[in-house]
Amino acid sequence: MNKILELKNVTVKNKKFKLENINFALEKGYVYGLVGENGAGKSTLLKSIYFENWPYKGDVLFSGFDIKKNRRSAMDKIGYISEDFSFIDDRSMAENARLFSMAYSDFDKEIWEEMTKKLGINLNTNYMDYSRGEKIKAQLAFAFAHKAELLIMDEASAGLDAVFKKEMYDLIREGLVDSLTVLLTSHDYEEIKRNTDFFAVIKDGVLGEFKENIEEAADEYL
Repeated sequence: MNKILELKNVTVKNKKFKLENINFALEKGYVYGLVGENGAGKSTLLKSIYFENWPYKGDVLFSGFDIKKNRRSAMDKIGYISEDFSFIDDRSMAENARLFSMAYSDFDKEIWEEMTKKLGINLNTNYMDYSRGEKIKAQLAFAFAHKAELLIMDEASAGLDAVFKKEMYDLIREGLVDSLTVLLTSHDYEEIKRNTDFFAVIKDGVLGEFKENIEEAADEYL
């Protein structure tokens, strides 16, 4: 098995919520979905993977290495698409790309220009003046430009129109040709069913097994 991401006994607890003993492994080159209602624990789980100093117990491995101990190399190859991620609000997207690209070892300016043109992103606009959809487009283009191997998408499609949703998933499928792996969340079962290879249901902090059939997965916890 060619694992790109593995969670072993990951537990997150606070006064109001807990995820307990989360275990799964993702193979390269597939789209994985986490489906569940708001407050089920989807975002908490993704933040445990991506955010520095996020309080959790257990092990998160990226390409076989502990993500905490090898954070810089891991972040170099992970893209994060979410309302919780932000570029610098009062800078143009062109300036943001120039500044943020310095943090990545293999940022490809040609891919960035190609993607932003394809997605119709005005690079002279300040990030804070983008609509939600435009922000998601900019984040997606940036992730492709720094050649992310794992794309984490937290409710990225929520509130977006059907045309851009299709465009977004088409881009993801194109990326899979280059062994991109995607882990995304949604509360929309039909969207998950249409656009993922494997998915799991998460409810009240409990994660089911990743399966290919939505009826089988949903029956476990719903």
